[in-house]
Amino acid sequence: MGIVGIWRLVLKWIFFGWVSLYTLTSCETTPLVDPAHVITHPVASTKQATQQLLMEHPLSSEELQACWKQAQDTMGKIVDERDLLHAKKKISQVVAADRFTYHWCFYHMVDDLDRRVRSDATALSDRVSAFYTGMKTLWALARALDDGSSAPGSKEQYFPYLLDRYQEISRDVLGREVMPQGRPLDAPREKELKEIESRVK
Repeated sequence: MGIVGIWRLVLKWIFFGWVSLYTLTSCETTPLVDPAHVITHPVASTKQATQQLLMEHPLSSEELQACWKQAQDTMGKIVDERDLLHAKKKISQVVAADRFTYHWCFYHMVDDLDRRVRSDATALSDRVSAFYTGMKTLWALARALDDGSSAPGSKEQYFPYLLDRYQEISRDVLGREVMPQGRPLDAPREKELKEIESRVK
């Protein structure tokens, strides 16, 4: 074999060796997504779609109660608009540290509240009280989850869903048609928002 043939073999070895090495290292360093940690949402803002989603990621009753307790303990008592804004601010810090857990807590908490207010074993007055108290907690959590989205400018998912569920449960269980009026409490409203925020600080 002549000099030219030898150089061809050397160049071929270098080229294919580099390609093989690049492919191997690329495969080794490609991040794999754990299916158990993928955030998914209901295909529709309904009771049935929510329950179908939650079958993919069930929580025990103890874990569900821990979700409620952690959220409510973090937010504190919610009475008025000032408390709602303050609750959102406090829960936002917790959500930012563990968004995945609170994503699933949120949907399980909505489903749990839905089941409780539909239970005939509970007096209507108690169901109404549980509904409004629970929705205040879920409002703050939904707004915190939407604000903490990892994609800037991404479409809100949690609050529009919660609004639809609020209307659905209010209509089906409480017999009251509710129509959303205006923008969310924490949406920029200049003068009004500044006045409320000044009382929160």
